[in-house]
Amino acid sequence: VTQQRVLVEPPIPVIRAGAAGVGFVEIERGKDAVVRSGILVRQHAGQVHSSFAARLVELAAKELGAKGSASSRRGRVWINFRGPSGTFPTYPYYQVYWGEIPPDTFKGKIVIIGVAAPSLHDRHPTPFAGVSWLPTAAEVTLREDDPEALLMPGLEIQANLVDTLLADDPIQRQPVGVTLLLILGLAVGGAVIAGRLRPLRAIVSSLGLAVTYVVVSQLTFSWLDWWMEVVPVLLPLMVGAGTTI
Repeated sequence: VTQQRVLVEPPIPVIRAGAAGVGFVEIERGKDAVVRSGILVRQHAGQVHSSFAARLVELAAKELGAKGSASSRRGRVWINFRGPSGTFPTYPYYQVYWGEIPPDTFKGKIVIIGVAAPSLHDRHPTPFAGVSWLPTAAEVTLREDDPEALLMPGLEIQANLVDTLLADDPIQRQPVGVTLLLILGLAVGGAVIAGRLRPLRAIVSSLGLAVTYVVVSQLTFSWLDWWMEVVPVLLPLMVGAGTTI
């Protein structure tokens, strides 16, 4: 059995004493090495620690006199990414320091300050990377001229997470039970349709059913932020119908 040691390293006391809040900033990748969700709460040594994004949203809501979002009280949320890397504007620190950026640029906005140098390896693939990532791959060359062109800095991932919590519109993933029912229903339905029709009509009907499901899944994701499983549901449909045909 492999055990992973977990360490909690808070800021030094002088910074911690003057801070409005403290939170962890770790970003967790999925099994395919892509960042899709954000952890808001961790437990360690009997203590509960909030994430940087959760604490920031809590402070912002308090400043605005709002109650906060329901999603910010969860343990984990699926991030509703607003776009690829570069969607949120970023400014070099030296330009701000030397006054090259007008102060009004940051008026009324939440500003996240940090480092994003490639040498720190704090760049991650997101659903907007547009690449099939291997489960064991840490990085993949995306373009010859700029290998990290489509990777998103941790700072911008935090910005997407904070914006998701403030807007209270995280991606809702389809429950496993619903997925299993769809798999069973479409697999049996495809086999029944194929068994009652001639081969050509059965093929057209099965493809039509598959296309309809794909269109519905895309519309629900675009309009309702609802993530429906596609491949696990359509594969049994095509196998059931194809075997029968």
